[in-house]
Formats: sequence, structure tokens, C-alpha cells
Amino acid sequence: MWPHPDLAWPIWSPRIETLHAFVQAFRWLGYRPCDNSRSEIWFEKVVLYAEGDSPKHMARQLRDGTWTSKCGGWEDITHFTLDALESHAYGRPAIYMRRLIVISWLVRVLQWIEWKAESAWPHIGFLVWRE
Repeated sequence: MWPHPDLAWPIWSPRIETLHAFVQAFRWLGYRPCDNSRSEIWFEKVVLYAEGDSPKHMARQLRDGTWTSKCGGWEDITHFTLDALESHAYGRPAIYMRRLIVISWLVRVLQWIEWKAESAWPHIGFLVWRE
């Protein structure tokens, strides 16, 4: 998910590459900003990497406390620390967000329903813009 015209992006968030737009997009998916990247048993976390106000990369925390992310069109990678990806290309960790595991289950069910509906009726999109 990225606000690029060729990629999926939620209709409730402006299709611009700013930290505010990303926070807005993820708030509607149940995420709320938090203070740290420490693993918490009842939550799943994401981190947004940025240079200034320009988002560059995102990573998602796995249940074992490691992080996973996709570097461009390549396969997913796993990294043990967030600073492993700090660079000019990916930025540095700027915003940590978390959501309750129960909310993530609900969001996944809704995403599955959306996927089934869009498979049956490809000309309509419910939750994402596809340009």
C-alpha cells in the first residue's frame, strides 16, 4: 500500500506522500501512534521510515519481535532491528503505530470481503482507489 497512482491506497486518506497521510490511512485500519518499537503481546506494530516529512519505507513487526518489509518489488526481508535499514534511501524510523490483535482480525475479514466483492464485480472498488 502506497499513495502511488498505480498502487492501492485507501479512499479516506489523501493520495500524497506525507507522514500525515500515512498516519490517517493507518488510523482507519485500527492503528494508533505509540512511543516505541518494543514487542507487546496484545498488539501488532508497524513503523514508518521517513526523511523529514517524506515517507520512504514501512516495516511490520512479526510475532517473534523481528521486523519484515518489502524493498521495492523484491521479496520480503526480515530484519532484527529497525536501524538495519536506516539509510538515505529508506530514511529512519519516524512513527511507530500499533493496533490490537483483535482489531487486525476484524480488518482482515473486511479486506477479504472486499476482495471477494471486487473479484465478483471488478468495476467497483469499496475501500481503495485503483487508478
